[in-house]
Amino acid sequence: MQFYDGFSFLALTWLEALGFCEIGEGGKFIEGGQRIALDGELPLNTFGGQIGAGRLHGFGFAHEAVTQLRGVGGERQIPGDPKVAVATSGGGPLATALLLARD
Repeated sequence: MQFYDGFSFLALTWLEALGFCEIGEGGKFIEGGQRIALDGELPLNTFGGQIGAGRLHGFGFAHEAVTQLRGVGGERQIPGDPKVAVATSGGGPLATALLLARD
């Protein structure tokens, strides 16, 4: 998952809005960080998000999603053989989301 994090609360908002947890439960969902770690059940912003890659308003998230699906993430590659990725941008009325899949 590559969730837009232009403001820190937005990644939590995306987790809730896309149904990974209940509304208002985003903080509890990521508590401790294990669930969203590289080897966790839902690796989040594997390239470091905007802090790690600069503020590209969503393009970096789309790029990382494709990188993960292609299996060319190097040290930040998630384990296994990913088949589906989500990339988001923005929040509120100016938000977008991509669902990417491969065979």
